[in-house]
Amino acid sequence: MPAKKTSRRARLIVIAVVLLLVAGIGGGTFWTVSTVRDSFPQTSGSLKLKGLDDPVTVKRDGNGIPQLYADSSDDLFRAQGYVQAQDRFWEMDVRRHMTSGRLSEMFGEEQVETDAFLRTLGWRKVAEQEYRMLSPETKKYLQSYSAGVNAYLKEHKGSAASLEFAALDISHDYEPHKWSPVDSVAWLKAMAWDLRGNMADETDRALMSSRLTKEQIEDLYPEYPYERNKPIVEGGSVSPGSDTFDPQGQGGAGASSASAKEAAQNASAQLGEISDKLDKVPSLLGPNGSGIGSNSWVVSGDHTTTGKPLLANDPHLAPQLPSVWYQMGLHCRQVDASCPYDVSGFTFAGMPGVVIGHNQDISWGMTNLGADVTDLYLQKIRDGEYVYDGKRVPYKTRKETIKVADGKSRKITVRETNNGPIISDRDEELRKVGDEAPVDNAAPDRADGYAVSLRWTALEPGKTMDAVFELNRASDFKEFRSAARDFAVPSQNLIYADTKGNIGYQAPGRIPVRGAGDGRYPAPGWDPRYRWKGYVPQSALPWEYNPERGYIVTANQAVVDEKKYPYLLTADWGYGARSQRINDLIQSKIKDGGKVSMDDMQTMQTDNSSEIAKLLVPYLLKTDVDSSYVREAQQLLEGWDYTQDADSAPAAYFNAVWRNVLKLAFGNKLPKELRLEGDCLNVRPSDDSGPVDDLSGNERLVRECGQRTADSAQPDGGDRWYEVVRKLLDEPENEWWKTEGTRNEPGDRNRDELLAHAMKDARWELTSKLGKDIDTWSWGRLHRLMLNNQTIGTDGPGFMQALLNRGPWDLGGGEAAVNATGWNAAGGYHVTWVPSMRMVVNMDNLDKSRWINLTGASGHAFNAHYTDQTDKWAKGELLPWSFSEEAVEKRTEEKMALTP
Repeated sequence: MPAKKTSRRARLIVIAVVLLLVAGIGGGTFWTVSTVRDSFPQTSGSLKLKGLDDPVTVKRDGNGIPQLYADSSDDLFRAQGYVQAQDRFWEMDVRRHMTSGRLSEMFGEEQVETDAFLRTLGWRKVAEQEYRMLSPETKKYLQSYSAGVNAYLKEHKGSAASLEFAALDISHDYEPHKWSPVDSVAWLKAMAWDLRGNMADETDRALMSSRLTKEQIEDLYPEYPYERNKPIVEGGSVSPGSDTFDPQGQGGAGASSASAKEAAQNASAQLGEISDKLDKVPSLLGPNGSGIGSNSWVVSGDHTTTGKPLLANDPHLAPQLPSVWYQMGLHCRQVDASCPYDVSGFTFAGMPGVVIGHNQDISWGMTNLGADVTDLYLQKIRDGEYVYDGKRVPYKTRKETIKVADGKSRKITVRETNNGPIISDRDEELRKVGDEAPVDNAAPDRADGYAVSLRWTALEPGKTMDAVFELNRASDFKEFRSAARDFAVPSQNLIYADTKGNIGYQAPGRIPVRGAGDGRYPAPGWDPRYRWKGYVPQSALPWEYNPERGYIVTANQAVVDEKKYPYLLTADWGYGARSQRINDLIQSKIKDGGKVSMDDMQTMQTDNSSEIAKLLVPYLLKTDVDSSYVREAQQLLEGWDYTQDADSAPAAYFNAVWRNVLKLAFGNKLPKELRLEGDCLNVRPSDDSGPVDDLSGNERLVRECGQRTADSAQPDGGDRWYEVVRKLLDEPENEWWKTEGTRNEPGDRNRDELLAHAMKDARWELTSKLGKDIDTWSWGRLHRLMLNNQTIGTDGPGFMQALLNRGPWDLGGGEAAVNATGWNAAGGYHVTWVPSMRMVVNMDNLDKSRWINLTGASGHAFNAHYTDQTDKWAKGELLPWSFSEEAVEKRTEEKMALTP
């Protein structure tokens, strides 16, 4: 008799009930409190770890952060695998099932479509190819790490591994399989996916074309303000003798041919399906859009109180529980060629080495470079072949079997072109892409429409895993740059400081050189002019070393002025609001010979200033408001210093006004594929189904509802929208300021009327959310952070929140502030991304460095270190970060020996 199929929600309810019993909340006696603690790691005494050559010491401080000491590299990474599994194996197991397209094995048939899409992308397949390319040394480290994880798994099953595993086992007899080196390498694919550049902008522009003109679309994507918001570097030239490409051949911002834009223009419905599909791919790091990014800056010793560089970093990612980061120190007792590691910082559970941090000689940080490394191609498919350069070409195929918990396995066929896998095969609607797309005479017959393929640098194997270990043992800028050359994906801004007083920057990554297109719109896959010609030579990627100004800031702004650089890195930079604020803060400290201290660096990280408020508030205060009720709220803005503290009433009101300005001026004019899900409007039909006017003389309207999730809807309020509004403020009669009226209210005719309208709507919105008395308003009550446990904590019944989730925290900061507690203006005020960790490294005395994680070291829901850092994180506090063995020993509260 076949097993009874169970939906994912039903399965999660079963798990939730089990967890209630475990926690003793539901009145059950199935398990005891000791079962809850069964998965807590042993942190003192001694444990045998098979395969070690010599003992490894694990020292944990009061926050449970481990520092490992070993006599060999193999022992060090074997111990790292074991210790990370102790604290985070549930997280690690979920991640590897996601990267391999096997979530259905854990959570059932509701994950089949997601798995099918991930199998189509082929992350696991590429990771297997990458593993074969890695150096023998890196392979050995990955094998040692895997052996450590598997040693833990051999001894810990069910509740001994985590409560979630115990519950999952009761639900459908689940048991984790062995960890492999490829499981670690595949994590880099997920990291690259979430930091993939302008794919969302590329899709959005094509979707906008169903409702907006080309000129209107360009209004919403203004040029980068190079004169106001400085790029990272002013150099970055092609080295003499390096392989180069003709910069004219790849095209600038205006290089897209008519066929590319036309081919995408009328495919908006189908591209909307693709956009929806992409939104459903699990995002381990955060929503892909204007918010995901980071801050990092370094100040040379000439401008610091210590006389040596200070380096700060805080990556902005989705809030997760546990945090995506895991703090750790990896120390060879004697650093030499056979054991060259003495490094501490932030790691990914599931991957050996340190991703961001410092060793005994250098420190490094990362921010997202934002290079355009993806392109969507429209493909003409005929009789099992695709059309390219006027010829039919056989596509490559591979079969995939998706196993399903409590269900029947599914089989899919993946088709690949010379422009990557066909992603439109994963949905019946996606197969209609391009059915009505207007194309030029050179394009193939539109019969049966076009498929859509994805070209992405991360789908080609690279050696980023080699780069991680090279960074960990680099001792100077030359070795740092050498490591960066292997850092293929994701393309990151790497910032640098060393104990000798040097500072630097390197842009690494595999960045394509395009033919006729510029990556702003989906391209015609049949036209060879739109093929990638190669990659920007590594020797030509921008870098900087000890610049005269004495500091370097990277915060997702433009890397170089595109007019002074021969290669197109992207046409969709972040617009530099955060980076310029950091530049201004540093300049304010060092002018007239001032010095920057560790406390100054920490204070800058929590700067809550709103750049859009500085621009917009003067206009709001000049706007006439008829209602005294609204004027009372308007007066909150008088004398406001534009700081978005959690207890600020003016910040609450301004951000509500900003949200309503965006909705009135832009949001209601965007196509449904970009608007918030459930946001319904009566609009004029855009089809040819009949006359606009019916026989009664009334205008015919149709009900149209938005389709985007709250985290990805537009307008999101990021700093691109700052630049859009900045230009329009000087044009009070611009068409964007005009709105449609209703039966009860006339439309807005100009800027001032729309601003008054937005202030009125904001007043009533906050009255509903925060109460009538403006003295009780605060930004933090609107802008709240919830930490949701992976999978079960986000998709189960409400009572599970009390078991696995934590919060809320009322936060200051905001979208495009240095303290980037992001929110999506179309979706609401809740926090959608955060500074996922913060660090400030003191190159004069590494033991005086500071760090903090969003949550804690443990992934076990009732462990003391589950969220023990979050309160401090929310207040902008940092923990001491000991590095030397003597300093670590002083802070050690628990010590354990792993023995052969």
